[in-house]
Amino acid sequence: IALQLPESFAKSHELRAAGAKDSTRHTAWMDPADEKGLAEALDEWYGSRLLQEVTKNEKERVARRHTVRRTPRPAFVSQQKGIISTYDPLFKEAAAQTGWDWKLIAAQCYQESTFDPSAISWAGAKGLMQLMPATAQSVGLSEAKIFNPNDNVAAAARLILRLQRQWSDIRDPVARIPFVLASYNGGTGHIRDAQKLARKHGANPQNWASVAPFVLHLEQPRFYRDPVVTHGYMIGSETYHYVEAVLQRWAAYGGRPVVSTPLPSPGSAAPAPATHKRNRFSTQQKILSPEEMQNAGKENK
Repeated sequence: IALQLPESFAKSHELRAAGAKDSTRHTAWMDPADEKGLAEALDEWYGSRLLQEVTKNEKERVARRHTVRRTPRPAFVSQQKGIISTYDPLFKEAAAQTGWDWKLIAAQCYQESTFDPSAISWAGAKGLMQLMPATAQSVGLSEAKIFNPNDNVAAAARLILRLQRQWSDIRDPVARIPFVLASYNGGTGHIRDAQKLARKHGANPQNWASVAPFVLHLEQPRFYRDPVVTHGYMIGSETYHYVEAVLQRWAAYGGRPVVSTPLPSPGSAAPAPATHKRNRFSTQQKILSPEEMQNAGKENK
């Protein structure tokens, strides 16, 4: 993979920039200073128009990766009869295990797979509740049975129970729900990071409405590089909107509503610290930020 290098790199290595530059990051391709012909060829071929086309194609490919191959089912089988899906009995069994409203589990399942037991995500999550194979195995479900609706939902219930224990410091079981949903989608470590940022900036770390903006902020370098953050960059917007979608659908199914969290305005800063303060289900692989990907490319050169 060819990666652009900082322009400052050229001076210390007797190189010169060639081709289109990324003016926002002050990066460019580099070639030996004495290779005039190569530089001219790159300048002619890799112009600003090609850079724009490549950037557009990259964004489209990334967007396609974050999709789930599935056959959508209706959100209701019969709203009048209170039948959400053919899997309602499984959700009710899971509810008995987890203590959750079965309609909440149904709402989560719809968000995960739209009730398609054969759904597969871009990341490899599978089945009704979109379990990663390694995660499924950790709760006693083999990959051979991951597409079985009964086994998949039962394993998801065991996972939800595990996440509830991880968030037992939030004593109110209703207040705990969005934290569990966020961890199911983005990983407990990242959500704990958002919680630590909320605490540092004087927000209530036990309240999802206060923590959710910091989940979004974990896409920004100034936040994921904060010393209190231990799990780095995350695609916070994906997890934020996942939680919102599940809670809203739960309410639409007639479940107990949970107050949604308003999006912070674009470019808004974190809340000022209080004066009395001092300061697709997640895998074990770290998601690299764009800058970390650039640095990794430099180290491999």
